[in-house]
Amino acid sequence: MIRKRRLQTCIKCWSRKHNESRALCREKCSTLRLDSASGLSSVKMKFENILEEIDGFGPYQIFILVLLCAPRIVLPCHYLLNNFIAALPPHRCDISTLDDGGLFRNWTQQQRLTVSLPLGEDGSFRSCEMFAEPQFQLLVNGSKDFNATTVPCQSGWVYDNSTFTSTLATEWDLVCDRKSLTQTTSSVFFFGVLIGSIASGFLSDR
Repeated sequence: MIRKRRLQTCIKCWSRKHNESRALCREKCSTLRLDSASGLSSVKMKFENILEEIDGFGPYQIFILVLLCAPRIVLPCHYLLNNFIAALPPHRCDISTLDDGGLFRNWTQQQRLTVSLPLGEDGSFRSCEMFAEPQFQLLVNGSKDFNATTVPCQSGWVYDNSTFTSTLATEWDLVCDRKSLTQTTSSVFFFGVLIGSIASGFLSDR
């Protein structure tokens, strides 16, 4: 009974907010020795001993643990979010500027792309370049080795929205020479995590 009362006094002492009181409690509780005259053993009090005296790991401790773990479950989702919101879908140049006067009116989409976009080494259309002028002769020979003047995309890009309807890359045209900016969004996010961790840690100790 005496031991339990002294433990309760120690716990109440730790619940005080003043730094001087906490320093005094630390000294008292860490050196708290119970002699044989009071029917108690001579042992230094530790957190494990206090926890045992107040019924150990019970429903309240489980509730607190669940509250602490719940935010950690969704935290990885925030870290991986940039892989989806900043995804770069397949894209090509918008060739509407080459269709001056309705030259492509009766052509199929494949024919329009053939005379407007150069081919890459893998045989697919390049994503960041287009011909300065329509190359109609490609409809006849279709040579991959054909050399013509190319320019960067003049009227923006056309994106494949079959997988992602909208991303940071498609909204702000973060492709080609601006492709590196998609990584900047991830750097800004983790910089905010760094500042938030420092600030939150400081505030939680107040």
